[in-house]
Amino acid sequence: MSIKKMEEMNWNEFDKLDKEITVIIVGLSPIEEHGPHLPLGTDFISAKDCLSEVVNYLEINDSKYNYVIHPPFPVGYNECVMNFPGTMFYRSKTIENLIIDFGESIARSGINKMIIINHHLDLGHIKAIENAREYLLTKFNIKLLEAASRIIYSEQNHQDDIKNEEDCQREIHADVRETSFMLYKHPELVRECYKNLEPVYLDMKKFIMSGGKCFRENGIIEGYVGSPGNASFEYGQKQFKNMITQTGNLIIRFLEDGYIPEISSGIKSAMNHMKWR
Repeated sequence: MSIKKMEEMNWNEFDKLDKEITVIIVGLSPIEEHGPHLPLGTDFISAKDCLSEVVNYLEINDSKYNYVIHPPFPVGYNECVMNFPGTMFYRSKTIENLIIDFGESIARSGINKMIIINHHLDLGHIKAIENAREYLLTKFNIKLLEAASRIIYSEQNHQDDIKNEEDCQREIHADVRETSFMLYKHPELVRECYKNLEPVYLDMKKFIMSGGKCFRENGIIEGYVGSPGNASFEYGQKQFKNMITQTGNLIIRFLEDGYIPEISSGIKSAMNHMKWR
């Protein structure tokens, strides 16, 4: 029915919204290093870009809802890159509590549907969101969907990853995908040095199982894992369009029948194995 920016509304306008068809949408991604070629705000900027386009997609394809956009939170769990200058680190409990407090606040207003648009897939970040989601559902009947992890880490997508390990498991951070995304959306923020960056890889399974915490202590000197030198505008454009369609369609299904894809057993196992700060 409408798209509204929460910070521009007064409390009477907010209170008059039909609570049954009102959805709160918020971006949540950190400020952190992204190699020598991408800005510290890569995840935060990407989450905002995705949110803006997804809301437009929702308004076209499922216009019966009020989509209320809350200002994004530039926070996230990112211990693996916390020892690079410019990374802003928040403990997993801080993120969990932030989401719980946010959810409780909208519950007091009578709203029970909440979407998080996230562009940061660190398992500690996802675990904090999941903990908050379970708490909010139990205590306040808040139905929360964080879309990115439920697409990328779903059981079905995990099977696709196995078939395409080169693209989906070795490209981890400030990689060909993120660099391509930024070349498409914000080319002015991509440093030309990306073209000369040689591929750097890290066995993430071994890294996690060995208790590894920081990329820099495991040979990731420049702060990227993958092959950013292979990035292109065209790949970024394709990625972005696919991301918007997948995210929008998942949100529509979530709003209609509460559907949330299961996170793969392998990812759940990794999350349970790791110890969070």
